[in-house]
Amino acid sequence: MNCKNSQAGRLFHRGASGEELQIYRPDGLPFVSYEEVSRNLQQAEQRAEQAEHRAEQAEQRAAVLAERLRSMGIDPEQL
Repeated sequence: MNCKNSQAGRLFHRGASGEELQIYRPDGLPFVSYEEVSRNLQQAEQRAEQAEHRAEQAEQRAAVLAERLRSMGIDPEQL
């Protein structure tokens, strides 16, 4: 069964079994489920944590290299 709300531009489609209802955005793409939104959020949070960890490691390496340059009489701020 298809039904269109012309005012909002949304299309509702009920699966053959009648149990699943799919709601479409005005641009024709389906809305994602809560589970998918939650999964995407969790993945984004993991990527952010990984990026933060890599940035911290890079800062630590930069500090070690800067100290090594200073021990050789080179001011890293002047490079």
